[in-house]
Amino acid sequence: MQYYCAAKFTDAWLQKHKFSRCQDPLGQEVYACTQCPFTGRTRSQLYGHMKRCRLSFPEDTNLNMDNENDFNTSDDHNEDHSSSSKDSSGHTSEVLSGDSSGHSQVQEETALPSSLVSALIHVMDDLDPANPNHRQTLEYISAILDNLCQHSYPESEDDEPDAAELGVLSQLGAMDHGQLQLLEPTNPAELLASGSTVQAYKERLDDPLWRVTVNNGDGVVVCQEARITVGQFGYAWLKEKMAGRVRDVVADRQLRFLRDICLPPGNHVPPSLYVLRKMLGIPDPRDFEQHICLSEKCRFPPLPTKDWMDHRDDTCNCPEKHKRFKMVTTSAGAHPLPNKRYWDFGVENIIQAMFSDPLFRQLRGTGRDNEPDDFYGSQMAKDIDAKTNGQLMQHANSAYDLGFDFAQVYQFKTHSVGLLLMRCTDLPVAHRSKRRFTYILTVIPGPEEPSSMDVYVSRTLDAFKEYGPYSESSLMVMGNDRQLFEHKIFLSAIFADTPANRKLSLWNSYTSATGCGHCLLKGVSGEGGGMYFRGYAVDADVNCIFDGVIPDMENAPLSARCGDPRIMVSHEMHLKRAALAMKDPQWTGIVGCKGLSPIIRELDYCNYNDVFVVPVAHAALFGVIKRFWNTILGKLGRHVMDYTILGPQRKIMAQRASHIITTNDLNRPYRDIVKHRGTWTMEDWLHWLDSYSVYILHEEDSLQSVVYGTHEGWYQKIPVVVPEPD
Repeated sequence: MQYYCAAKFTDAWLQKHKFSRCQDPLGQEVYACTQCPFTGRTRSQLYGHMKRCRLSFPEDTNLNMDNENDFNTSDDHNEDHSSSSKDSSGHTSEVLSGDSSGHSQVQEETALPSSLVSALIHVMDDLDPANPNHRQTLEYISAILDNLCQHSYPESEDDEPDAAELGVLSQLGAMDHGQLQLLEPTNPAELLASGSTVQAYKERLDDPLWRVTVNNGDGVVVCQEARITVGQFGYAWLKEKMAGRVRDVVADRQLRFLRDICLPPGNHVPPSLYVLRKMLGIPDPRDFEQHICLSEKCRFPPLPTKDWMDHRDDTCNCPEKHKRFKMVTTSAGAHPLPNKRYWDFGVENIIQAMFSDPLFRQLRGTGRDNEPDDFYGSQMAKDIDAKTNGQLMQHANSAYDLGFDFAQVYQFKTHSVGLLLMRCTDLPVAHRSKRRFTYILTVIPGPEEPSSMDVYVSRTLDAFKEYGPYSESSLMVMGNDRQLFEHKIFLSAIFADTPANRKLSLWNSYTSATGCGHCLLKGVSGEGGGMYFRGYAVDADVNCIFDGVIPDMENAPLSARCGDPRIMVSHEMHLKRAALAMKDPQWTGIVGCKGLSPIIRELDYCNYNDVFVVPVAHAALFGVIKRFWNTILGKLGRHVMDYTILGPQRKIMAQRASHIITTNDLNRPYRDIVKHRGTWTMEDWLHWLDSYSVYILHEEDSLQSVVYGTHEGWYQKIPVVVPEPD
């Protein structure tokens, strides 16, 4: 069906449709509507107005403009009349349409003028794209406008839109003058029903991002489409977002800009970051969010975000009856937020992620022929295997380590964030600690360290019990031959520094005189503060408070050196003193612990003296190396010791420090040890030991020596000797 033009508007036609001729202040002939207060329609505007009345009709509808029921001028009161134009022939035209025989068919009045288009656009402006409740409404309105835009194209090259119609088309972002016609989607019902659903985008992952047909001007229609698919676009977009550190709200705006402005209408760009992630099967962090009470003693059951408002008054089971949510008022109104939460990604999900890595599947189980000082060759592994009837050493099963620590994530304020990490022990030593095979299991947002870790590790320990040696359940994982098999898991060790270790072992703090969890040696307060555990060169005092209280500790000597087997605390002794502390909290400072560790309580195959790994690196870097360099780089004064590094040597060290350019894997640049060692962390001392000292301390003619300052000369050449372990 095409538009047909008449030579002029007759008086009879204008009177039938309630229009009259008049003149504007410039003397131009305009048409006034008797039902509209505006009296400034030119011929072109009137012509465009009649064409837009056809937009609401189906494609197979014949519209007779001579029938007054087909043309309702009262719906066009809000039309913009600020501009005027004429058609290509220089005169206005009457719009007629009919079948091939010239007889017109009258249809029921269903006019959809541009006023409705403007109203829909105003509605979209009032809606918040970031609000999930508004997103579907915006999708539906966009689909309706896209449909209107498709049916707004003139059907012949000689029939160009007037200025008013071009204004509407420009609002819809489709000013292509008929040369761009969409191939898909063409069905408005399909757009409304499934255009915004995640499932619809999942089904289009292999489709081109956009596809159009373009008239090349010679009457040949050429099909063009994007070089990438919807899935490829989603993956590349998220990768660029992560690399550019683009915030989520900015990424949402950029997606809408691409979808609505930059790419052809009808493209398959996801309307939001949420849909894009769901389309690619990326889990949402809210799926792993756990809510706990303010006392950190109990965990609330899982609850979808959409149900938060209905449960805003929920309380915990503690006597204090802490509320689960607090009400927060924003520009969008009042909504609930959890009082205390953390994120737990689940042991089973982490293990499935590990087995999805082909290299992990290839390496797992190939490192069990290790030396006795490694796990699978140790007495600890033999004990666990014996307790579990030989299940640990079965090739289908594996042991896993947990790493735990708190970190300051901000440079400008104190904010401790806890991380619980997980890795597989059943890998060769050369690969076990690689970042590729280490996964974040739990995130505790802070800003302060929790007083107890019981509730935070409860889901992790439940998983180790559910898929452990005493359970009938097993994880179904994929092997190296891509066949599924049953997999049972074991907890082998907890790796943590001393402060974090105390959160899980429930031993006293390292600042306590009874803070050593492995022996009965008592700590001594230093002159400058801090607690020191001696007994290396001479005997140190022993905590003899257990005499007559715990039978296993009755024969402890009054003083001993570190490593004396008579003062070592066995696993059974740990259990007895933990029971004593739990029975009477006043014993906490005396016995050296606050109660029974949740690790030991839930996993009885674990041993106190084995599962909590001693942080030797901290003792070596902070206790030996740091103290050594503070000694030889002490203040220069009147009384200088023979081993003190003097000013000329310090200048050379500082000069060489300016030459160092660090690689990315060292994480931070080198800071001069002479001036800035007071702010060094353990990482700085480790890099100094492994990397920087080799260059800073070398003699000019050799890298195989260490510079050492003396009063007799500039340099003294000393070979580098690595001591054998005791």
